[in-house]
Amino acid sequence: MMTERIWIAIGESIGDVKEFETCGDKVAWGKYLRVRILSDTTKPLKRRKLVALDNGTRIMVRFCYERLNDFCYMCGKLDHLEQDCNKAVLM
Repeated sequence: MMTERIWIAIGESIGDVKEFETCGDKVAWGKYLRVRILSDTTKPLKRRKLVALDNGTRIMVRFCYERLNDFCYMCGKLDHLEQDCNKAVLM
């Protein structure tokens, strides 16, 4: 089971956790949790992370981001779009 401590640790793997939304006494809505973080925008955004639970089970957590203006899906950075990406040119 995913506890509040695990959710915070997952958020902290991306950046500084500012807040997260709960649904009543539950920490998440089924498979989803919304977390607000402060992160270094000069680095690529993480798309997923392998997480070890307390019982030893390892799961892959996928991240979805909201309200991104300029986001490059090729390199994960926030300062340009895919058509302007140097990495895309190399592929």
